[in-house]
Amino acid sequence: METAKLEHPLTEATVSAVFVFVAGYVVWPPTTFHWEFLEGVVGGAVLLALLAVLCVVLGAAFAVVTGVRLSTFVAGGIAAYLVGMWGISRIMTPDSPVHFVLYGVFLVLFVAGVAVPEAYGRLKELTHDE
Repeated sequence: METAKLEHPLTEATVSAVFVFVAGYVVWPPTTFHWEFLEGVVGGAVLLALLAVLCVVLGAAFAVVTGVRLSTFVAGGIAAYLVGMWGISRIMTPDSPVHFVLYGVFLVLFVAGVAVPEAYGRLKELTHDE
């Protein structure tokens, strides 16, 4: 399968920002906790570990499908994080700043996922026998 390559860095960053914003919202919506049932079954620590794996897998899948470069993904992800945190702070007026940490961790995990295919590709190039 051929990877769709985004041609322009601004396009990559914008598409990455949209991905991070939407994926962060889906993984942990700011107004609801849709993982309650699963938390009751497996416990809070296991749930957080599963969400961490989910974020890495989502990031890796996004990188494979789009061919996004790590640097532009980070730029777009930071933009999405800043807009999202501004929005949460303005719309919800939360009592605690835990959302800054939670969504920051999600961003780091998405970035780790995007880095996996890139690292695999580089490793494959280094070990390829010509």
